[in-house]
Formats: sequence, structure tokens, C-alpha cells
Amino acid sequence: MSGASPHFGTAALRSRRISSLGATAAAACRREKLPMLAGESLDGHRMLFSSANGELLAIMTTGVLQRFRVGGANGVATKYLAREMRRRLA
Repeated sequence: MSGASPHFGTAALRSRRISSLGATAAAACRREKLPMLAGESLDGHRMLFSSANGELLAIMTTGVLQRFRVGGANGVATKYLAREMRRRLA
């Protein structure tokens, strides 16, 4: 899977996890969101490139990015959906 942002001058490529078990067995396994999985398996990775010169800017594990995405969405939702006169969070 790939995508690009002309505004930021970047392009990204997402790779799925690779398993030594083969595609059929890997699809049947339970997927855990860990950067490294047992059995010589790797979780998915995202690679960020400069669209100006193709330079590799970053390699990030999908599991780590998932935590940032969920945490950020929860923070924004808490800020805008909480009552004005809030004193505590339950």
C-alpha cells in the first residue's frame, strides 16, 4: 500500500508482515500488534521517502504507529467531547 503528500513532499510505502510459515499459514495465525513476532516473523513496516529525491527518511513499525494514532484520537475526543466544567475523568 502506498500514498503521497505533495504538500509535505513525502511518499510512504506500507509493507505487511512476513512469515516463515508461508502466506496461507500466516493468514490463519492470530495477528498480534507487536513490532517483532515469534517464529521469525516481522510485523508490518512503513517507510517514508522524500518525493523530491527518493531519500529514505524513516522506517516505522506499524504496531508503534497504531498506538500513536489511537492515543491521539482519544486525546482529541476527550478534549472536545468533555463537559465545559469538568473536574475529573472517570
